[in-house]
Amino acid sequence: MKIADDVTVPVASIESQAVLKVLAWGDRQATTQKDALDFGQILSASSCGLFEDQAWEDDDALTACEGDIILMGPYRVGRESRRLLSAVSTARVTAVLDAEPLDLLLRLGVREGDQMLQAFRRGFG
Repeated sequence: MKIADDVTVPVASIESQAVLKVLAWGDRQATTQKDALDFGQILSASSCGLFEDQAWEDDDALTACEGDIILMGPYRVGRESRRLLSAVSTARVTAVLDAEPLDLLLRLGVREGDQMLQAFRRGFG
């Protein structure tokens, strides 16, 4: 990420951050809600700014979410997240998403979190 003309800071992609937060939620949900809250913020951010532009340019997301930008971002991030992972990691993320979806949903802390979580899950496959 470029933060000034002469300063670039390496950061994880939004897709990588989403996967890391899902996995962290699976490991730490009994002791903290932070990972679910962070994941909710990532889902919300996935439809804003630069990510909004990426979502509008994604024909698959546009079709799958019937043009609802609030859902297109999470869908796209879910789909792209899966492409980053090995089969073993994909299975682990899927297990976390499917094990306690209501518990995760209740802790996302964002408006329309249920729909965004479902869109992410559909995109993830």
